[in-house]
Amino acid sequence: FPVTIRARNELNHELTLSLQPNILYLYPTSGEQLAPLFEAGTACIQVTEYAEPHPLGRSEWIKLFGALSGKSAQAERYFQGIEQRYQQALNKTSTMEHRPKVMIGSFDQGFWYAASSESFVAQLIQDAGGEYYYQDSMKQGNAVIPFERWWMEGMSCDFIGQILEHPNPIRESYFFDKDQRLKAWPCAQQHHLFACNTALHDYRDWE
Repeated sequence: FPVTIRARNELNHELTLSLQPNILYLYPTSGEQLAPLFEAGTACIQVTEYAEPHPLGRSEWIKLFGALSGKSAQAERYFQGIEQRYQQALNKTSTMEHRPKVMIGSFDQGFWYAASSESFVAQLIQDAGGEYYYQDSMKQGNAVIPFERWWMEGMSCDFIGQILEHPNPIRESYFFDKDQRLKAWPCAQQHHLFACNTALHDYRDWE
């Protein structure tokens, strides 16, 4: 059964050690937080798959988990299946003459937050047959864009996706909760909207 061992970016050391894990996988954490675990003999592996710039690079992390769990062969076969299907899809999209413009990010307190053109999500959009809206204008670092500029840029997009957090499955109407002016987008009128609901799915698990 699932147990929450981390809250507000702080590890619950007592609860974690009571579970007697042999290996603890976690996102980068300060040495101070890890010290009690090391002292108890718990192996800690900090996972940074999110830093991989290519979708297959992220998937390849399964090889590490396979090696550590004694299932290297199974993990290798699983990854090869992913790689093969990905390449098959890429072969279909690589010759597309028209690539729809796609924007993806999150909106909060009047600002749109978008990833750089060298990010995982930009690569995924490109390989899926789209053109990331900021492909040529934003090479490094995430952008923080004022609403008015974002609203104007959205007018020329074919598809727009948002990262949202909602207790229920995403409905199209949730896109407009923070500002009804988004309904004026041509892509909104064509229902070309998509989302990742981080309350129910891990980021990059699109709906």
